[in-house]
Amino acid sequence: MKRTLILAAACAAFALPASLAAAPESDNPKEQTEAKAQDEKDAKEEAKEERKICRRIREVGTRFSEKVCMTKDEWKEQMSGAQDTVREGRDR
Repeated sequence: MKRTLILAAACAAFALPASLAAAPESDNPKEQTEAKAQDEKDAKEEAKEERKICRRIREVGTRFSEKVCMTKDEWKEQMSGAQDTVREGRDR
């Protein structure tokens, strides 16, 4: 019960500044609509970038696989690192 009250108070404390920050700056309805549309577009783009992509990875020497979940940027970074390692071994 005590945890629920603390959690509710924490949520309220974080939600209040966010709602104040999201208040429109203009009285013009057209500008408000355009700003809201841009905010929604930015939120969708950010969510798309942060979405996790899961893959099953098999280790050499076993028939079992492991589920690995990373963002698109993390997968790119890992592939880049793997390619660099192969190049270093090849160029020796």
